[in-house]
Amino acid sequence: MKRIILLFMFVSAFFFGGCAQIKINVTDKQINEKLSENFPLKKTFLVFELACNNPQIILTEGTEKVTISVDAKVGVNMMNNIMPIGDGTIQATSGLKFNTDTGELFLNDCQVDKLDIKNIPAQYTEQITELTKFTNTTLTGLLSQHPIYVLESKDRDVDTIIGKFKLQDMQIQNGKLVLTMGK
Repeated sequence: MKRIILLFMFVSAFFFGGCAQIKINVTDKQINEKLSENFPLKKTFLVFELACNNPQIILTEGTEKVTISVDAKVGVNMMNNIMPIGDGTIQATSGLKFNTDTGELFLNDCQVDKLDIKNIPAQYTEQITELTKFTNTTLTGLLSQHPIYVLESKDRDVDTIIGKFKLQDMQIQNGKLVLTMGK
């Protein structure tokens, strides 16, 4: 009952107080939990298999950019048997895009900055350069297709009662992604 009264007071403040903004704080933990739902990722390029797991979003203070770090393993497909040849990390930088209609947050303009795979035999060095290009288009394409966060129902309840809010600002502050929504 107290929750309903508080929600009513909050809504009244919006209607009668002229306040037309709400701020929604999203932590890196919340984003990482949602992002992890799309992993592990496996993609094949020529005879190579790239397997990615354990994605981690790092929020960069004062910007709309995030860094994504992913554990990666590279293997060679030998007659339908994957032989591991190296492992390491992939690091990418991405902007963020918010879909107001669905309440979903996506990675946008993702770019692989670093592919650090160790223990690759010298015979595969040239192919790893091509794998880097493949990784950039494939991994960033896959990452940008799936939401990395969806507004929780408690956030959307306010949105439904007050009316559709639009994203006015998105910044990383104090280790959290702050979405400023307004009419």
